Amino acid sequence: MATICRRFAIGAGRRESPLLKPRHVLALNSGSSSFKFGLFRVADDGCEALCGETVDGADPEVAMARVAALLAQPGLPSPDVIGQRVVHGGPTLRQHGLIGAALRRQ
Repeated sequence: MATICRRFAIGAGRRESPLLKPRHVLALNSGSSSFKFGLFRVADDGCEALCGETVDGADPEVAMARVAALLAQPGLPSPDVIGQRVVHGGPTLRQHGLIGAALRRQ
């Protein structure tokens, strides 16, 4: 059974505009001691985790090799979008947001 996604990259709550078709989202979360990633199917009716893993250690080459190996498995869709979690946005960035021109200027 699919799990309802309660948050999207633009903030908390459900999006107002419906998705035209399901999207496959690769979410990346690089921490100081581990790298987590997951592939999700996101549609109007919810969010389903298709696969994911935690790679211990902070070696980015090892982590990205695991991402590539997992995505190469037969039957898994290619991601339509990729999201990276940014933990610290400095003293002025305190809310979720899309990384665009305005955010980069800050």
